[in-house]
Amino acid sequence: MTNRINIIVADDHPVFVSGMVLILKQVKTISKISVASNGVEVMSLLNKNKYDLVMMDINMKPMDGLDTTQAIMKNFPQVKVIALTMRDDVKSAIEMFELGATGYLLKNENPDEIEIAIKQVMEGAKYISQLIRSSFLEYLIKLKSLKPTNTTVYHQQKLREIIYLISNQFTSAEIADTVALATRTIEDYRKEILLLTKSHNTAGIVKYAIANNIDQDPSLFLKFKSALEKKVKEW
Repeated sequence: MTNRINIIVADDHPVFVSGMVLILKQVKTISKISVASNGVEVMSLLNKNKYDLVMMDINMKPMDGLDTTQAIMKNFPQVKVIALTMRDDVKSAIEMFELGATGYLLKNENPDEIEIAIKQVMEGAKYISQLIRSSFLEYLIKLKSLKPTNTTVYHQQKLREIIYLISNQFTSAEIADTVALATRTIEDYRKEILLLTKSHNTAGIVKYAIANNIDQDPSLFLKFKSALEKKVKEW
């Protein structure tokens, strides 16, 4: 990485952003630092100026880090993305990498690691936070060793949750917001559910949910109680 780079820091917590900017100002290879509080502002900055890297939180509104990463890969594929988040679970890291991110950092990472991550990503490599690197590698190794039927427990539960929310008249965007996934991911789940339930439309999914008592699942009601109450108020 010989050229000085321009960076966007995207996060909706001003105090954290200020601290991150101070850290990045110490990195000699960085030329310009801009800030954004959500994905909409990130895309606006990218449309106005040339940037090389976006470091951003996943949980932002109205456009989160997942949807923003997808949009960046579609419209500015040359721009690198590093997730900068408190999510220390392997699933979130994998989801960001699948969407096109090339780095995943936790917010409580050592400042020195931030510079290392930027260097590696800008040189074309991927970077995973040291704080979850071991569990990330263990997960990948375990995934390869498991039989396909044993790797679908989480996936099946997620499908059940989405069927439940569909049966309660949640849109894909509302479901994405409720379960903290990208809208594109929910649309992929919806297509899979249509095949699984042999349905042709949402009505068929609702019929399946009723027939299998998914729409009245008490555990799912408790899990999504606040979202359901919000939905009722909107009606």
